[in-house]
Formats: sequence, C-alpha cells, structure tokens
Amino acid sequence: MAALAVGASVISVILPLENPYMTAALQPPIVFLFAVAFYRYRSAIPWNAWVAALCLLTISLAMHFVPDVLNLKGALLPFSAALVYGVIGLGLYAKPLLARFESIGDPSYGIYILHYPVLLYIWQLGLHSLYLYPVALLAAVMMGLLSYHLLERHALKFKNSLFEATSPGAEAHLEGALTTGPT
Repeated sequence: MAALAVGASVISVILPLENPYMTAALQPPIVFLFAVAFYRYRSAIPWNAWVAALCLLTISLAMHFVPDVLNLKGALLPFSAALVYGVIGLGLYAKPLLARFESIGDPSYGIYILHYPVLLYIWQLGLHSLYLYPVALLAAVMMGLLSYHLLERHALKFKNSLFEATSPGAEAHLEGALTTGPT
C-alpha cells in the first residue's frame, strides 16, 4: 500500500498537473492509500500528538500562503502524507478528550461519511485559507451530531429491535405468546 501511494504520487510529479481537476482527482486515492498504509504499519510508526498537530498546521499555513499549493510539482506526496499522519495522530490522542462528550451523542460515523462533502462545500465557498480545516472540522462535527440524532439513533433502535426479534430465544418467547395469548 505504501508503494502504491508513493507510486501514485510519483506519477503525479511526472505528469503535467497544471490542470487543478487532475490534482483534485488524484488526491483522494493517494490519501486513501496512505491511510491504509499508515493503518497497516501503525505499530511501526512513532505517533506523536505534537508532530500530528505540526503536520496539520503546516498544511494550513501552506494553503494560506501558497496559492494552489497542491498544483505545485511534488507537493501532493508530502501534503498527503502529512494530512494522513496529522488526522490519524490527532485521532489517536483525541479519544480521551472526546469521551467527555459521549452524552450528546456519537457523531463518529456521521463525521466519517460527511466530512469530505462538507470540506468540498466549504472549499467551494472560497475558504482556502488557514481557517479551512477548523471550520470544516466544526461543520463536520455538527453535521455528524445531526446525523446521529436524526438518523443513526433511530436506525440503531430499529436494528436492535429486529435483532431481538430474530434471536433464538425470541422464537420461543413468540411461540409462548401466541399459544397463551397476551398476559
């Protein structure tokens, strides 16, 4: 996986990527391959919260001060690696902090599903600067909470009721209820 990520990044350096749509098309697969490689070799990678924060800060500063930083030759590989290290690294260290907020719901799946469309929407609004990631993170968490409270919580209740009705003990309970009638 790491070889695929590096290979795709090398291709992005060799090919003329003056077209921003080509860079935009290549970035998600490269980031995905880096994420898979980082997960696969997570025990061998030294994780540090400060390095992760520095990676994300560097990306934010580069996006703020260098217009079209991703269209620069050779920028996609370090940008993608820093992004993945930063997100996974902070995710590993943020777990204890986020546990305090479990009473308001679990936005994790909603964030996972909605973060990219939220990020693209905010990018389309013209926020390409230092504030892109903090604003996108806040918006993704809010959308994840909305998703949890409006959809996921009800779907999980429905799934659990189906599971209870189809478990082995439920059949005997249902048979007993049908033969004896309501109690």
